[in-house]
Amino acid sequence: MTPSDLSAIESELQIKLPEVFRGFMLKHGEEIRQAGKTLRYDDVLMTNPKQVVELNLNVRRFGIETGPDATPAPWPLEYLALTDNGAGDHECIKLNDATGAVYLFNGEEGTFRRKFKSLDDYLGKLDKRVKKFEKSGPGKSDPKLLDALILLMGRQQSFAVVMQNVQKPPTLEGLVAAGIDPERLKSGLAKML
Repeated sequence: MTPSDLSAIESELQIKLPEVFRGFMLKHGEEIRQAGKTLRYDDVLMTNPKQVVELNLNVRRFGIETGPDATPAPWPLEYLALTDNGAGDHECIKLNDATGAVYLFNGEEGTFRRKFKSLDDYLGKLDKRVKKFEKSGPGKSDPKLLDALILLMGRQQSFAVVMQNVQKPPTLEGLVAAGIDPERLKSGLAKML
């Protein structure tokens, strides 16, 4: 990230980024961006200012749910969301926190908790994730296989799964041949529903 990227985030969201975050992103933004390309199906801090702004405008617009009864509440403006797992969870920084801690907003619980004690701690764990990914062989984390699956699912509306030892449902003729009265069966099912 560049100084102008960080200024754009501040301007668009009308916030002041903590100096620890500014310095960290200026120093490590490219490293995080590259890690995000490697771990493209995992949550990695966003480094694109437009994505950061869009994400935070969305969480502000839709708010959060808290407590066991999912009480609607506004997004707390002291947090800047930097990841989105698609299920309502976000890694964030606290704008008034000089430590650079990274917090996790849990969308199911409606709670924030500290996940990493500092941005440097986050980066250390991110480096380990990248190394582990690079050592892993082909499989569920293989980007080529995942891309192929996504391409397949995007082009095809449905597909067949072949399973052995699965019987087809009986036909009307099969039910009658087995001595079942279809009208009685239909009325019995209607009562159950």
